[in-house]
Amino acid sequence: VHLMVSFPCQKKEIFEKITNSCNTYEKVIQGMDYLKQHKVIFSPNIVVSKMNLYELQNTTDFLIDRYNCEKLFISRVTRPSNASDEFDEYELDKEDLKYFFKQCEAVQKKKDICIRSCGGYPFCIFPSKKSLKMFAKGCAAGKNDYVVDAVGNVRACSRDSDILGNIFCDEFSVIRQRLISWGDRTAVPKECEGCRLADVC
Repeated sequence: VHLMVSFPCQKKEIFEKITNSCNTYEKVIQGMDYLKQHKVIFSPNIVVSKMNLYELQNTTDFLIDRYNCEKLFISRVTRPSNASDEFDEYELDKEDLKYFFKQCEAVQKKKDICIRSCGGYPFCIFPSKKSLKMFAKGCAAGKNDYVVDAVGNVRACSRDSDILGNIFCDEFSVIRQRLISWGDRTAVPKECEGCRLADVC
């Protein structure tokens, strides 16, 4: 068993603002302490927005030093399909991303740890070959991956609002046909048309 535990920040006030909760900071730490005590392998996942970007170094130090992690997932925040306009305030801009990748490279070098991301990035966004090697993976939405929610609705991506069918009502072969547009480049953004990496990005 290998678990992933979301841990946005080592500062309690930022942690609970991001998770929109009270008194959960200590509970998550207690849970991770329990996993470590019982030798259950887990990897923390830090989703980074403007709220916790400048605490990234402190958060990774805390997690690595306390839990001796072999792997960390560090991902930029991306807009959920049900997000309000307020969400735009927290997304990382280009300058933030430069800082984000620089910090991730520094953590990997300092701690000699494997760092990965839960989400994909357009390949043109990486400032260095080191970041590219660390985080590059093509978008598998609708190709190799799809999302099924608690009531059986199928989406190509958890961040997409389009429901392509329901596993309790539709034959999966029919749903699979509806997923094809995610693999045949019709969903590729206009600004990416003509890029030689579009097929693998």
